[in-house]
Amino acid sequence: LDEMTTQARLDKVKADLVANVSHELRTPLAAMAALLETLEAKDLTADQRAHFETRLRSQHGRMQALVEDLLSLSRLEGRQVTVQQESVDLGPLVQEVFASIAPLAAPAQVSLLAEIPAGLRVRTDRNLLEMALKNLVYNGIRYNRKEGSVPVRAEAAGGELLLDVIDTGEGIPAPHLDRIFERFYRVEPHRSREKGGTGLGLSIVKHSVMQLGGQVGVQSAVGSGTRFRIRLP
Repeated sequence: LDEMTTQARLDKVKADLVANVSHELRTPLAAMAALLETLEAKDLTADQRAHFETRLRSQHGRMQALVEDLLSLSRLEGRQVTVQQESVDLGPLVQEVFASIAPLAAPAQVSLLAEIPAGLRVRTDRNLLEMALKNLVYNGIRYNRKEGSVPVRAEAAGGELLLDVIDTGEGIPAPHLDRIFERFYRVEPHRSREKGGTGLGLSIVKHSVMQLGGQVGVQSAVGSGTRFRIRLP
C-alpha cells in the first residue's frame, strides 16, 4: 500500500510538472507566433518593425531562460551535479554576482549592497553558491520598490555560515511563505509573469543549498521586505 501511495504521489508530481511546463511555454510561444505573423505585414514602418523584433527577442529570451532553468533544476533534483569543495572568499564572490546582475538593477533603480566582513571564507562549491545567490539577488531586484536596496550580509556563527539576502520590497503574505520554494509557485501569478522570471528560481536556490549540505529559509512581512537566509556548515 505504501509503495502504491508513493508511486501515485510521484505520478502526480510528474503530471503537475508537465502541465506547468506546458502552461509556461504556451504563453511565449503564442506571443512569438503572433509577432511573426505581424512582422510578415508589408506595410510596417522601420520603427514598427524594430519594435516588434525587440518584443520577439524578449519572448525568445523568456522561453530560453525557462528551458535553462528546467535543465538546471532537473540536474539538481536528480543529484547529477558534482559538488567540488574549495575555499571561497565571500566578498569577491558577492561582487561578481552583483556585476553580472547590475544591468537589471540599474533600470529598476535598486542599489546592491555587499556587507561582507573582509576575508570571510567558506569551504563550499563556488558554482552552486553563486547560482543560489544570483537567483536570490535577482528576486530581490524584481520585487523591490523604486530606489530600494538589496543588502547581502554574511557572518560566521556557531560553526555555520549565515548568508542573508534582503530586499526592501513589498514583502510576501504569510500564507505563501511555506510554498514559495515549490516549482512554478507564484504569490501573484499575473504580476509575477509581468515582472519576468521563470517561477523556478527559488526552487533552484533550495536544491542548490541542499546539495551544499545547508538550508535556506525566509522571513517576510507585507510592506516590510523579505529576508532569505542561507545556512551552510
